[in-house]
Amino acid sequence: MKQNISLYRNELDSSIKAFKNVKDKHPEIAVFENLVDNLNIEHYARLMAEDIKAKLCDYWINPDFRKSEISQKLDGLLIEYSYLDEIDSKSYVYGLVDVNHNVSDFDRSYNLENYDLCTNFQSLPGPELSVTNDLHRLNHSVLDEKYDYIEIYFENGWSELTKIYKDAVKLTLSLAFESLIEAGLIDKLNMNPNFFILIQQHDCEGYLIAKR
Repeated sequence: MKQNISLYRNELDSSIKAFKNVKDKHPEIAVFENLVDNLNIEHYARLMAEDIKAKLCDYWINPDFRKSEISQKLDGLLIEYSYLDEIDSKSYVYGLVDVNHNVSDFDRSYNLENYDLCTNFQSLPGPELSVTNDLHRLNHSVLDEKYDYIEIYFENGWSELTKIYKDAVKLTLSLAFESLIEAGLIDKLNMNPNFFILIQQHDCEGYLIAKR
């Protein structure tokens, strides 16, 4: 399968530089200048690879969940998350079929419209996004204990900071799947020739992680 890990590594580096160039950050955001320099992507990629391996076996190719659809060929996997500011933020996986969209380029985003979902491959447990755990510092439940009122997402540096962690998710996921692809574990999925793997935030555009 094809990947473009260097693209996502470069995007992460660029996002960190853009964040550091933001002036007058709120103190709660400014502390991330050191945290983002110490993101251990390789460590979290190893954890994620083990997590995906377990969920692949326990859910994605498990006939107890997939039932008769276990033999259905997939056009792709969609990995979707809602929040990144929780501890071990959750993601969920959907099996895509009848995709009427060319998904082949890594340097663009995708807004899939014409596709169907496998009936028994919807909202199955996906990898935990532990690489974003530092963002929990800015979770409303944490900030509400420190401030009478704060809307952190309106503060300088917020959008640049969240871009860093979205890019970190793409890179970590790419590295995790790289090891699983090399080990032949992804071949356990019943894939069509143009099979792909996308990651996206809920109701947002998706990004290509791997392509057959």
